[in-house]
Amino acid sequence: MDKERLGRELKRWRKIRGFTQKQLAENVCHQSEISRLEAGEVFPSIDVLHLLARKLKIPSTYFFEVLIHDDVEYKKAFKEEILTLSKNKDYKKIYQMIDEVLPQKEAIHPELKKFLLWQYYIAAYTLNKINSKSCITELNLLLQKDTYGTDVFLDLHIKNSLANILAENKSYAESDAIYEEILVEKVVSKSIDILKVKCNYNFGKSLFLRKKYHQALQYTNQGIALSQILNDMSLIGHLYCQKAYILECIDGEYEEISSNFKKAYLFFDILELTYHKKILLDKKKHYI
Repeated sequence: MDKERLGRELKRWRKIRGFTQKQLAENVCHQSEISRLEAGEVFPSIDVLHLLARKLKIPSTYFFEVLIHDDVEYKKAFKEEILTLSKNKDYKKIYQMIDEVLPQKEAIHPELKKFLLWQYYIAAYTLNKINSKSCITELNLLLQKDTYGTDVFLDLHIKNSLANILAENKSYAESDAIYEEILVEKVVSKSIDILKVKCNYNFGKSLFLRKKYHQALQYTNQGIALSQILNDMSLIGHLYCQKAYILECIDGEYEEISSNFKKAYLFFDILELTYHKKILLDKKKHYI
C-alpha cells in the first residue's frame, strides 16, 4: 500500500466528514499520528485503521480494497468516460458501453454496479427503451441498495436524476421533496455544491413551467450565487437565461431582463454552446 496515497485519502475523508485532526484522533490515537499518517510518513496499525474507517463512516475494507486492487485505475477511468459522455448527452454510447459489461455484473464491485445501472437506466429512458414508470421504479430500487461503498455522494446524484424524471412526468410533490432534500445536504464538498447548482437550476425550471415564477426566481438566483462562489461556469449561462425568462413573466424591468440575456449569451459564447446561442439570437435578439 502506498503511504502517501493512504495519507491523501485519509485527509480527504477527514475533510469530507468535517473533522479536525484532533477530533479524528480522539479515542483512536494521538493527533501527531494523524498528522504523520496524512503526510504519508508512516503506516497505521490494523486496529487504528479500522477505528479510523469506522469514525469516518466508510467500510473498514476501503483502504485495502480501493488502494490495493490492480483495477482501481481502470474503474476510475471507466466511470470518468461515462460521466463525460453523460455531460455531452451521448446516451446512445453510454447505453452501448454499459450494455457490454452488464452480463458480467456479478463480478463487478457493488458500488460500481450501482453507478453503471444508474447511468444505464437514465440512458435507456432518454432513448425511449424504457418508459418513465420503469425508470423511476429502477432508480428507487437502486436507492434501497446499500453497497457499503466509498462514494457517499452517489445516492444524491441518483436522487437528482429521479427528481428530474418525476418533474418531467408532473409528479411534482415527489420531485419537489427530493430537490429540497438535496439542497439542505450538510456535507461540505465541492462536488455536492456543484450538484446543488444543477438542483437549483432544475428545481427553478420545474417551478417556472408551473408558473410559480417567484419561487422559480428564488432557486435560480441561488444557483447563480453558488456558481459564482464556486467559479463554476457549467450552468451559469442557463441560469442567467432562465432568470431572464422568469423576469419577463413577472414584468421585470427591461434593463434587467436584457442584462441577464446578455450574460447568458456571453457564457454560451465562452463555452462554445452554439445551439444555445442560436436559440437566443432567434428568439431574444432585441434584448441582446
